[in-house]
Amino acid sequence: ILSEIRQRGDWMDSIVAVGHRVVHGGTKFTQSTIIDKNSLLGIESVSHLAPLHNPANVEGIRILMEELPNVPSVAVFDTSFHTSMPPRAYT
Repeated sequence: ILSEIRQRGDWMDSIVAVGHRVVHGGTKFTQSTIIDKNSLLGIESVSHLAPLHNPANVEGIRILMEELPNVPSVAVFDTSFHTSMPPRAYT
């Protein structure tokens, strides 16, 4: 994706934020979160809950944070939707 953006001109300079879909936030993340080193470690710590998805999400987050160090990254968790469910509805 980054190579495509670079080929299309100066788009990199126009990026003001990056949103990352993260499949599972466990009980640590119940809403969207600005990503820093600590929250990234937290996402990694729950990766066992979505082993096919979260590790790839973490890799993408790391790459973007390295490529765009001054641009905020936000994690948006699929599981945050489920936090509004009553406990009796949990599976």
